[in-house]
Amino acid sequence: MEINQKFVKNALMASLVLWAIPTFAVVYEDAEDNATTGWVHYAGGDDDGASVLNVESNGSRVIQFTGNGLKTGYRLGNRTGRGEPDAWRNLSDRNITWSMNYDGDYRIYVSVLTTAGNQYLTYHSKTGHKGEEQCYNAIRGGKVQCHLENVNDGAWHTITRDLLKDWNEANRTDTIISVNGFFIRGAGMVDNISLH
Repeated sequence: MEINQKFVKNALMASLVLWAIPTFAVVYEDAEDNATTGWVHYAGGDDDGASVLNVESNGSRVIQFTGNGLKTGYRLGNRTGRGEPDAWRNLSDRNITWSMNYDGDYRIYVSVLTTAGNQYLTYHSKTGHKGEEQCYNAIRGGKVQCHLENVNDGAWHTITRDLLKDWNEANRTDTIISVNGFFIRGAGMVDNISLH
């Protein structure tokens, strides 16, 4: 069977063009502005030692949180439905990426608006009742819980999660309409928070 050389050449060119098209991400925090604008201390008292700092780490600018462990929380973005102007209201992107450096417990809540209202996908360091990196529907609070294995060892890790996959793995019947914020508890550092 003779292969049409023109067909092969055109197929290779088309492949190169598709490979060169960039994947666009909406970056919500990369800390390169040397600021902490947009971060809000939302949980814990005024005396919990809470601070959010823009510092140098891993050859880059990053955001560092201090405070009283899981009692202290920060958010970038918000929930929707109560006139919050800082909610992301991202209607199209369902994959989230962030880098983190934690050596203790943490909880990350990705705020989503669903057909059942405001909900959260929760990523945490404690093993869930279904094992490592499995997501399950929490009994209370409208949260999907997911355990992340071996990322609180004091080293930098980049996490990418398919929010729809995690949501569906928990057997939810509601669907995600928009992604609205990144909430985090615990002392540590984060960088490069984006949706794509």
